[in-house]
Amino acid sequence: MSYNFTFGPKAAFAPAALPFMPLVLLRSGYLLAWLLALALASTWCGFVAWRASRMMRAGDIKSARDYDRRAKFNLPPEYAASESLLAHQRRKRKTQR
Repeated sequence: MSYNFTFGPKAAFAPAALPFMPLVLLRSGYLLAWLLALALASTWCGFVAWRASRMMRAGDIKSARDYDRRAKFNLPPEYAASESLLAHQRRKRKTQR
């Protein structure tokens, strides 16, 4: 069985019509459904962004601790005395109290 994936000239311009599709759907009386879907989508995107930021922060903390415990000792001696940004921020907060 062979499939024919050739497209005509109308299909070439179909992606240009995608931004106008919500206008067609809003005219058809589904405004409440679209508003509900928009509210759910924005809530979900907010949650995903919050979760991603928390996971990135946790990864940064884990990486900084690994640097302070192990990785900096693999560097040349003049860099082995360095500390991670997290350790620097903690030390700075303790001295400000």
